[in-house]
Amino acid sequence: MERDLNILINHCFTTHTTQYSSTNTVVTKKLIDSGVLIKIESETLEVYEINFHSDFFNKKLSVYSEDILCKKVPTNLPEAYQFVDDFFNKINIYNGNYLWSGAREITQGLLSYILKNFLENGLDIHEIFKILEKEEELKPHIIDFRLSYLFAISKFASLSDLKKCIIELANSSKNYEADAFVGDLPRLNPNLAMELYNSVLEESTDMKHFFLAKILYNFINIDLDFVFEEAKKIFVSLPTTALFIFGRIPFTNEDDIIEVDKIVDNSKFSDNQISEYSYYLCKLIMNKSTPELIKNKYFERLSDLIASIEDNLLNAVFHTITFHLKDNDEEKYKLLHQYLSRTQNFSVIQSFFHNFSDPKYLFHLMVMTSTTTGWRSATELYDSALQNFWNIKNEEMERCIFELFNSRKHSLLGVQVIMSGYSKPYNVDLKKSTNIQQLNAIVACSKYPIFFELLLPLILPLRNSKSSKIKDCLILQLSILIKEAYGKTLYELIESQITKSKADKIFLEKISIALDEYLIDKVERESINEFNPYLNEDEHLNLYYRLQNESQSKASKNADKKSIFGQFASTKIIVRGNSFKIGDKEINSMGKVSVSAMIDKRAYKDPEAFEMSLNNFENGN
Repeated sequence: MERDLNILINHCFTTHTTQYSSTNTVVTKKLIDSGVLIKIESETLEVYEINFHSDFFNKKLSVYSEDILCKKVPTNLPEAYQFVDDFFNKINIYNGNYLWSGAREITQGLLSYILKNFLENGLDIHEIFKILEKEEELKPHIIDFRLSYLFAISKFASLSDLKKCIIELANSSKNYEADAFVGDLPRLNPNLAMELYNSVLEESTDMKHFFLAKILYNFINIDLDFVFEEAKKIFVSLPTTALFIFGRIPFTNEDDIIEVDKIVDNSKFSDNQISEYSYYLCKLIMNKSTPELIKNKYFERLSDLIASIEDNLLNAVFHTITFHLKDNDEEKYKLLHQYLSRTQNFSVIQSFFHNFSDPKYLFHLMVMTSTTTGWRSATELYDSALQNFWNIKNEEMERCIFELFNSRKHSLLGVQVIMSGYSKPYNVDLKKSTNIQQLNAIVACSKYPIFFELLLPLILPLRNSKSSKIKDCLILQLSILIKEAYGKTLYELIESQITKSKADKIFLEKISIALDEYLIDKVERESINEFNPYLNEDEHLNLYYRLQNESQSKASKNADKKSIFGQFASTKIIVRGNSFKIGDKEINSMGKVSVSAMIDKRAYKDPEAFEMSLNNFENGN
């Protein structure tokens, strides 16, 4: 096995991997039989992982670490602890700047092995902890010693001493190390895990759930029948723990689910058990082996919880429904309406739809929202959900957007949804929509008050439609926008985005009629100086600024020099520029930050009329 270990160590540190498929040459029968490699769960492959607490592996690893650091493992405990830190720093980074995720687990296993050697040499388990804790206080260490310490003493300490150490650690700020140890124990040392389970089960302690839930959960992939039977046995005395396990067993048998339902269904749960109960309901609903009658009953149970439980528990239950109930869109959507009716807490919408398979429910809620809040604010809470659907359900979301253009009523909402994309509009292909949807999309986009330059690329391809009605509608709306909203800027933008084909030249000629009318009107307006603020308001503005300067000058001269303001304030001349200089260093140019947007001129020329036209858009205005 010595040769196999050498090959494994070299392969591990060369490839920076700790898991291997059964076909990999490093996976040998000797390494599996000796516990150096342990099988892990995988749905598709037979995969093995290095057992970081294997004595065989760590004995070879300690030799490897000595070669890497060019020194022996120290016989002094604080120095040995530092040795492990130094080894971690050596292996944590590879190829210059890549962090190896497996380095910490490997190093913790090595520390556990070194601590076991100190225990074998007569050092007391309590003395070791005190020395390491004091060392950590004197100098922060990268590797936390506590998890390694628990694995080290597990072979030396009595069961009662081991439990005591775990409990003390679980009640400290380092409780995650106790969690990790108890969770790993069934996989790494199933016999000890079983002893610990039986011992805790027989005792009267408030830490039962901490131990039993973790041990049983991590036995699911090792001995599922044992876990199921134990959960049934402890349900009456430890319902929270049993519910925790029932909600995490991957049931494949309908009879088992029916049996569990009979155990759980008629029980009453206290406030501190409601959260676990709601998780159990969600997981059983999602299970493909659950009979339809039980599934429907469990939806009723969730509905009852939303209607009846206290407010402080309701949010926890709905959080469970949001993140753990999947593949039941319609029923889950009904629960949302029930929750909103009771709480009016619309902030949950931001994450609620992330596990939905169809965006139609999200769009239904947006349409409902728009009837009360208006189309502008109807998407504020939905941006995250919309982006998620666009990433994973692109075609379904595009279909839902098109459906908003079925009538004028929700067409502006459709544009608002398109514009809610992250940093840019959603690139919907309007050519896929129906003729009526295209017509309403053109009119709605043309009415949208800002960023029309981002919408133009979406509607401009419709100039090639086979429908003369759609082409005429596009020409009419663009002509109106050139004359009334954007002028020559829009014409030039259109010109830059179409081809030189004969059809596009004809299209541009029709648009240019509106440009000619706009330019004639512009010249006419500019010839009337009474309407030119630069001329008829210039004298008044100059007079205002002269008077302002005189007033400020007098105020400065007459100010009391002993005033509080005068003591910390002084006159500074601000000079405009495009560079900056600090001390004697060279001059640096300032960076330019800018943003631009095309704004519909009608929105600020006559805001009341424009706003009224938006509000009455669905009526044809």
